[in-house]
Amino acid sequence: MVAAESKAGNVAAIGMRDGTVLLVCGNSIRSAQLHTCSVQWLTVTQRSDNVYDVITVDNSGDIVWSLVTWDASWQAVACIERPTAGMRVASAAVSHDGQWLVIGTVTGSVYVYKHGDLKTINGLDAETATLLQVACKWPQAHGRHTVSAVSVDVDVVGNVRIVSGGRDGWVRTFNVLDSVPADAAPDAVCVGDVVLHCTSRVKVTRGWIEQLLCVDGQLLAVTFFRKRLELVDVEAAHIVVSTVCAGGAKLWQVVVGSVGVRIGFVKSGLLRTVCVPLSQSAPIVLATGISATDIRAVCAIDVQVGGRQLCVALLGGEDGHIRIIKCSDMQLDVLANVRRHRSVIRCIQSIPSISLDSDASRFVLSAGAGSELRCWRLNASSGDDPLALVDWALAPVLDDRDIRIMDIAVVHRELSNVWIVAAYSDASVVLWRLDIDHQTFSCAARAASDIHAHCVLSAASVKTNDGRYLVLTGASDGQIIVWDVSMFIAGTVDVAKPNVALQAVLKIPHVHQSGVNTLCAHVNGVDIVVASGGDDCCISLTRIGSTPPSVQSVTRNELAHASAIQGVAFLGGGSICSVSTDQRVAVWNQHLELQ
Repeated sequence: MVAAESKAGNVAAIGMRDGTVLLVCGNSIRSAQLHTCSVQWLTVTQRSDNVYDVITVDNSGDIVWSLVTWDASWQAVACIERPTAGMRVASAAVSHDGQWLVIGTVTGSVYVYKHGDLKTINGLDAETATLLQVACKWPQAHGRHTVSAVSVDVDVVGNVRIVSGGRDGWVRTFNVLDSVPADAAPDAVCVGDVVLHCTSRVKVTRGWIEQLLCVDGQLLAVTFFRKRLELVDVEAAHIVVSTVCAGGAKLWQVVVGSVGVRIGFVKSGLLRTVCVPLSQSAPIVLATGISATDIRAVCAIDVQVGGRQLCVALLGGEDGHIRIIKCSDMQLDVLANVRRHRSVIRCIQSIPSISLDSDASRFVLSAGAGSELRCWRLNASSGDDPLALVDWALAPVLDDRDIRIMDIAVVHRELSNVWIVAAYSDASVVLWRLDIDHQTFSCAARAASDIHAHCVLSAASVKTNDGRYLVLTGASDGQIIVWDVSMFIAGTVDVAKPNVALQAVLKIPHVHQSGVNTLCAHVNGVDIVVASGGDDCCISLTRIGSTPPSVQSVTRNELAHASAIQGVAFLGGGSICSVSTDQRVAVWNQHLELQ
């Protein structure tokens, strides 16, 4: 038994071993005896509200094209000629006017059939239906790889466009012509009455293409690579959404609805869904080739250049480079590129400016592998190089072991003194003091690694209404710890003494099932609200009473994203923004309901 559904997901077709095909729509079922042996493969496409085309293939290789009018009849349109005895169908599509049928095979070939003026046969006797012969074909359009998806469209003037996607990760676009263009003979194949002319060929994935969708004129490809499902905009060459799911077991479905594209899949025994409202998507600026490796950290900062304010982004990644990016006129330009880090940069943070700072300079921090923590001075000028990064200060390494700084947060700045908290991969937390004027770092306090006991992934800070400075850290075991560092900033503790220890004032276990990847906190009245995101795809809002610190309430959205959450931030009006490796940016209200 085999099954398939329409692209809109409102109709399902089921092929039985006795050659019967069932069509299910809501609570209604239609059936027809289309074959004399077991149905091996089938697909169903929708022409209009109640008209469907069904393509079926049985074990003997016979292909039948039938038409279902839901409120009237089920009729055989034609039997399909097989140019070769061993032809195995992998995909098929029918144009909306019912004049064109396209078939993709497991051997990489694309076959095109033209219905013309053929009339449908009353009844379902396939032997009396007309044999539809090949109009044109493209042998091995995808080499030896299976043509896993095809689509065919006819515009208002009758131009026919065919798109095919294969297990080789390529998308080919063809035009059906009456004759071979004089300047395109090598890219045209003529076998029957018409010509198939290849107009474009695009590599969209390192894996394979599973499905092609056309939504409001936008061509989308459903791709799989290393257990990750990605929805790719073929023409814009960017990933619309990405998630991890069981692709090999076909535990997923992608359908087109009135609000966009909806993806459903099974993960960890749960049914998860993602809705992509394509028509409401914001403009996307995509720049390729900025870095040959992964970009791990990004920070936006305002600078004064030539008397005007300019917003730039600082990027850091696996290659150890820091890049300054400017976005203008929907283009991204690299203004500066400096490498001082010996290895991966994991986090970048800006230092708040004060009135003593020059209008043409700002300070930023970067940290990552090898326990490297650096301060940079960002100088602006009106010359040929409008922005320049100056290596300002380097923190000493406290441990000879090869450990990483996973995250940093600026706690407070007072004149030239800046207090920074750093989270380390060995489960330790360090409070640093940066003297900007003297360009030096010093360790103000350090928490022992046995307090967290697991790799600390994220850090955040907040100042309460009563003037206390609290630091929050999240670890790979799902725990969040709150630290009070007010005494160090106020100077009541002699930070010149070695081994001054940070003390935890509150431990919140099991906020997430696994790693707490990101933290953000702000003051709401007398309470502190902490937003966090983790590997468990969950967003959590934890309300903490400030005096003494205690958990007041916890709100969770277990299915906030389809993959690990990498960033959260508070917006105005109580809204929360989150970003995930599923390629989505989402905005939530204070109850974690999607806005």
